[in-house]
Amino acid sequence: MSKYIMNPHLINNLKYDLRVYVLVTSYCPLKVYLYQDGLVRFATEPYTNDPKAIGAKFVHLTNFSINKKNTKFVKNNDKSDDEEDEGSSKWDFKMLENAFARQGQSFPKVFAEIKTIVLKTLISVETQITSQVMKNPTTRANCFELYGFDVMIDSNMKPWVLEVNVLPSLSSSSVFDKRIKTMLVCDALTIVGLKGYDKLEFKERDIADQFLQPFQQSMTLEELKYKKELNGSE
Repeated sequence: MSKYIMNPHLINNLKYDLRVYVLVTSYCPLKVYLYQDGLVRFATEPYTNDPKAIGAKFVHLTNFSINKKNTKFVKNNDKSDDEEDEGSSKWDFKMLENAFARQGQSFPKVFAEIKTIVLKTLISVETQITSQVMKNPTTRANCFELYGFDVMIDSNMKPWVLEVNVLPSLSSSSVFDKRIKTMLVCDALTIVGLKGYDKLEFKERDIADQFLQPFQQSMTLEELKYKKELNGSE
């Protein structure tokens, strides 16, 4: 069962949500890493809870895939000029923290509460996921998961989990997206322990190793003797 948040916290009279990235490397024991940056996605029309505007998707929905189609959508060019980027429809957490400060709100306090609801959400599925992982006959440390938590903050500064994405989009529609998501992937792979490699060098080495494989006899000695006895008239 889901509940519509009628009193979302607004910035510039616009509704917004947060995409919080969470890396889980183990469920038993539970090991969670919360990325310190993320995306703040804005609706592109001023918010109203007037029932007549219930179908206005640019008012109530914060999805990037929807709001980018609105002519009022403003792309974040990731420039050093914060004032210009703060007029955009997508922010990072630092920009949100600055906006909170101007409103007299504490971003660290809200982010601490977000950490709490992230942990509670993961604990709620810990038993089910652990039981599946334990069925692996080799090791429990053979996988990891990068989640995208969509979080909304209400007017009382209380965060709510809207949904959890198992496959959060890592595509980049702008330089701004690329910066955040590239650093995210780099950090995640570093924590997991995967190392980068030169694909061409690896391929060349693999081919060379194939030629260095020890000779494997395709015939037994008796088969070889029999072959020598054949004179072609058979």
